Amino acid sequence: MRILLSISIAVAIPFSFVRAQGPVEKATDVAEDTAETVAKGTKKAANKAANALTSEANGHKVNVTMTEYKFEMPATAKAGKTSFVIKNAGKKVHNFKIEGQGIAQKLSANPKPGQTEVLQVVLKPGTYAITCPVDFHTQKGMKTTLTVK
Repeated sequence: MRILLSISIAVAIPFSFVRAQGPVEKATDVAEDTAETVAKGTKKAANKAANALTSEANGHKVNVTMTEYKFEMPATAKAGKTSFVIKNAGKKVHNFKIEGQGIAQKLSANPKPGQTEVLQVVLKPGTYAITCPVDFHTQKGMKTTLTVK
C-alpha cells in the first residue's frame, strides 16, 4: 500500500508542474506578441517621421523656426506637396497655422520649447497667411506671408 501511495504521489507532482507552466507560457507568449506589436508600431512612426523630415523625394521641405512673436522662414516656396518642419526655439508654446488657396491647417498640438513638429500640405500658387493661433501671439506680431509660385 505504501508503495502504491508513493508511486501515485511521484506521478502526480510532475503533472501539477506541467499544468502550472501552461498559464506562464501563455503569458510569456502574449508578452512577446505585445512587445513585437509595439516595436512594429514604433518603427512605423519613426519611419513616418523620417519620411516627413526627408520629404525632398516626395515634395518640398520648408524649415520654420518659431520664437517669441516671430517666424523665421522663407518668404517664397514652390507649389506642390510641402512639409513644413517647424521648430519651437522660443521660451513659450507656439503653433503654426497656414491659410489660403483653400487650405486652413495648423499643428494639432502646441509645440513646447525645443520641440519640432511637421505639417504636410499641398500648396497651390498664391499667397498664404502664416500665423500663431496661441492666445494673442498673432496680435503681438507673430505672423508672416508665404508666396507660392
